[in-house]
Amino acid sequence: EIPKLMHKTFPQNALKIIEDGFSEKKINTTAYGPAIYFGTNEGSLEIYSGILLNADFKGNCADANVNIEKSNVLKNSLIKEIATQMGIDMMQYSPEIMLKFSVMENFANEYIREKIVNDLKIDGAFAKSSREGYFLVFNPRAISNINFRH
Repeated sequence: EIPKLMHKTFPQNALKIIEDGFSEKKINTTAYGPAIYFGTNEGSLEIYSGILLNADFKGNCADANVNIEKSNVLKNSLIKEIATQMGIDMMQYSPEIMLKFSVMENFANEYIREKIVNDLKIDGAFAKSSREGYFLVFNPRAISNINFRH
């Protein structure tokens, strides 16, 4: 069973999230891939600052170790393939190359998230790591009842 999810955000974002839901455009990519990151307990969010929100998750859940960790391998190979096709030397660190890398990374993240949601039919997953208590949501439409934590 998936517990009530918690998310910390900047105060200026909290009301917009409650009113409009989480935006796909704001999906972050960190250790486990392109997702909205939630805590399943307050302790997991101690290191973050901001307003604490509650939310419910209603969707297909998968184990991150089995299905999700491969997303970073896929992302890196996709970025390398795009760079090769465009003739970009990723070993150069010019501002122009870094901008192109950022665009390629955003494209790759969105492609991977779409594959997770649409092809694998996974809306969210528990993150299994040394930092327990994280839940990743790939499909923002699987999040409901967003409100301020009391």
